Amino acid sequence: MNKLLLLFPLVFIAPVQASEVTVGQVCKAASAAMFGRDHKIMQLDKVESDIAYVHYIRQNDGTRWAIKCKFIGDQVMWASDNPNSTGRWRDDPAVRHQKVVGP
Repeated sequence: MNKLLLLFPLVFIAPVQASEVTVGQVCKAASAAMFGRDHKIMQLDKVESDIAYVHYIRQNDGTRWAIKCKFIGDQVMWASDNPNSTGRWRDDPAVRHQKVVGP
């Protein structure tokens, strides 16, 4: 059986068709592609409640960057998981609009 893993780094969503691929493996690959890093530097910290936690150390300044990923259907969703900036899941709209009616 052929496995297919497609990554769309500019969209930040990766359709997945692979029954034997783990969420941790996909998160490492998707993170590397999205952030233009070598997949070899991506470290899987843990998988908890079907969410994979991955980090890498940026070579030019030694800072640690963390990402979390999960499957929603056949897509991989991600969010920042840095201590100072835990981000939203990238399946929510970035901007919400509300209509304000005045007097």
